[in-house]
Amino acid sequence: MNTIDNILKRELGLEYLNNHKDYKIVCFGASIAFNMVLDSLKNMQITPDFVCDNDKDKHGSYKNKYKIYSPKEVFSKDFDFLVIISSMYSPQIKEQLKEYKNIIFCEAYIYFLPLKIYKTKISSKTDKLKIYKDLDFYTKISVMKHHVGDDIFKECHYLNYLSYCNQIIAEDREDSRLYLCASQYNFNELNFKKILEYFIFRRYERELKEPIVIDSLDEFSKGDFERVLKETIDTLNDEKFAFVKATQTLKKIKSHALVWHLYHVDMFEEINSEMQDCVEIFDIYISINHECTIDDIKRVLSIYPSANIFMFENRGRDVLPFLKIFQIIENFGYDSLCKIHTKRSIHRDDGLNWGKLLRTRLFDNKDEILNSFKDDMSIGAYVAEGSLGGFRSIGLNKSNIEYACKLLNIAYADGFSFAIGTMFWCKPKAIYQLASRKLSSKYFVIENGDIDGTFAHAIERLIGLLIQHNGYRFLET
Repeated sequence: MNTIDNILKRELGLEYLNNHKDYKIVCFGASIAFNMVLDSLKNMQITPDFVCDNDKDKHGSYKNKYKIYSPKEVFSKDFDFLVIISSMYSPQIKEQLKEYKNIIFCEAYIYFLPLKIYKTKISSKTDKLKIYKDLDFYTKISVMKHHVGDDIFKECHYLNYLSYCNQIIAEDREDSRLYLCASQYNFNELNFKKILEYFIFRRYERELKEPIVIDSLDEFSKGDFERVLKETIDTLNDEKFAFVKATQTLKKIKSHALVWHLYHVDMFEEINSEMQDCVEIFDIYISINHECTIDDIKRVLSIYPSANIFMFENRGRDVLPFLKIFQIIENFGYDSLCKIHTKRSIHRDDGLNWGKLLRTRLFDNKDEILNSFKDDMSIGAYVAEGSLGGFRSIGLNKSNIEYACKLLNIAYADGFSFAIGTMFWCKPKAIYQLASRKLSSKYFVIENGDIDGTFAHAIERLIGLLIQHNGYRFLET
């Protein structure tokens, strides 16, 4: 969960590792995840002191030249330990380790050490603001002035930021400024660009007038800062924002809505051909990523001239854009809603074909689905056959699901099913709580290729919990 308290806790863990001479580092788990942990630690110039595993058959054997011990053999030693759980059984292992009093820090690798982690030279202290007044593209910055309410676009300072595991996390405060905490990890030009994108989208969505305050740029070179700033502003310019905004008529004309996340814009024609038999029944809402060009948008509008287009940063994958659109259209009174996206799932060999199957089952069985919705009030949603996940598949997401339930003021309950792949057809009233603005973008990490454990994965499963909570059934088609 990307709350500031939890992020700071993990920052503390990174600080422990960075100054680990007083502690012994233990990797708990000697399976596939152990290789990923070793790669991350290597990038931090750290070598684990011990590797342990609960599997007795592994004790005394070696993996990657590390001897594997039993947990008792390791933690009975007279040391203080920092534990990185390199296993999918993180909750059980954390519970197991409570009996040992010499464990200073313990966290699962998926929340703590990504594949890419490195140190930077950015100072963690906050210095006085410094304004660069000699930027040679000052006039290009000022084209954003209706977003900042000033003739000068003030991303000309630096920012006091927090970045752990390539996840830049924002804390929104009532004074309408964005505050981030300092870190010495994973700050580079790409992440700086992502931070600026977050600032700009936040300003655009909320129509804020206060300047963006960025704090202390001592060790990020002025030349790099200017170049990244210029590239970001060129991509997220007023012309594109205005063009997208003009498409948003936000009027209910049809009885059904299609919410389509078109992240991979090169798949537009393919999906267009998949949905031809049912496209006429939909009001269409399409979300695009911020790197789409105006020409890309015009191509979409040439086929769907009445489509409502929304542009988002690359955060929360298809889930966060869906939430933002659902917040707008939930009260329009649609009979049903179909959610799809350009799924590729590069971690699977069949990723493209899988995405196509999930979509076409929903499109091809349109009549069956809509008739069932009408005839049986207990049916709340449909997914493609074989893609209804069970409660036991919530994996590393339970704590995030429970936190989301707390935000929505609903009780967490086991036993629900959910749409694997997050493509489904549903009655909006079966998931109406998702329109809550408490499910803020600040809980969603900037995209880093994580295959599980993010807030987006939690919301994917929460949808099924809501359908159950609201008294509906979730079926396959």
